[in-house]
Formats: sequence, C-alpha cells, structure tokens
Amino acid sequence: SDVCSSDLYPYSIKEEEFNFLTNLIVEHNLQNGYECATAFGISSTAIGLGFKQTGGRCVTMDAYIEEKCKDPGAYEKFAKEVYEQADGYKSVKYLIDKFELQDTLFPEIGWSPTDTESAVRKHITEPLDFVFIDADHTYDAVKKDVEAWLPKVKIGGILAGHDYHAPSVIKAVSDNNLTNIISRDGCWVYEKNINN
Repeated sequence: SDVCSSDLYPYSIKEEEFNFLTNLIVEHNLQNGYECATAFGISSTAIGLGFKQTGGRCVTMDAYIEEKCKDPGAYEKFAKEVYEQADGYKSVKYLIDKFELQDTLFPEIGWSPTDTESAVRKHITEPLDFVFIDADHTYDAVKKDVEAWLPKVKIGGILAGHDYHAPSVIKAVSDNNLTNIISRDGCWVYEKNINN
C-alpha cells in the first residue's frame, strides 16, 4: 500500500493563536528560540514577528514529509527522509522576505530532534529561552519532543506547543510532569522552573 495515501493535510494556526505567540515572545522578552515543524510558515511568522520586536532569533525546522504525502501522520512511515522541494519551505522563505525577518527567522529542513542541535547551532549559540512544538501529534512523538526539548530550555524560559485540544497532546504534556500549564487559544505554555 502507498504510504502517502491520506486525504488529510496539516492545518495551521488561527489568528488568535498567531497573536498569542507573538505577544508571548514580546511580553517575556525572549531572545533565542526554536520551532519544531514549520509547515507553511504561519506560526513561524508569528514567532518571527515576536522575536523581531525583542531583537531575538529563532530557527524553525521541518522535514516536509506531511506535505509530500498530504498525510499528517506520514512521519511514522518514513525513515528520516526529507522533502526539499516543499511548497511549505518556499512559503516560509516568502513570508520571511515579506515581513523582513531575514535576521530573525532561520528555516531549516531536517528531522526533530535528531537534526535539531546542528540546525539551531548554525544560527544560535546561546541557550534557548523558547521552544514551540507543533510536529507529530501522536502521544509518543509529543512525549519524546517534550523530553528532548525541556532540558534545552533555560530556567525561566518557555516550552510551548500547539493543538492542546488533542487528547494525545494533553496526555503527553501531562505525563512529562509539567506543572502549571497555561492553555490559551489552542496553545499550551510551560515556564521552566528550577525543578525541571
């Protein structure tokens, strides 16, 4: 059977979520970020506009397998393949130019978490104070992303994600023992403390 056979296609953030992400970065004066799963760059643009206001920088990365297969679950079916001709990558590059984010937002193509360290370090050498997770929404994938990224966020920094209405996302975040989760406009936010 064809591993790219779904009628589903990844969805982006809504206007409220866009504004929430931009404001979150500005209100916390965040400086160094990473976004896991760029897609077409809408959330990346929101994040980039926030970092533009704070003078910070953010790397965003995606393998674009979902786009190639038109299947939001396609990551489970591939062994670290990337789709470099993706319209999503072209879209984020266009948005970076349109909103003058060239010194703020850096798109990369690769797999999280395995390719992330090298991708981030090409652009940012300081500790991260912001990570936004919006990749594979299965329980195991979200749990692994949280486990991989929580140690890389400095104390007082923000670990956040999208689609907090999905039971698999809620359970994975909860099972990582993150306390005082703030849920707003479809996003979840955790401010890292000394105990994590």
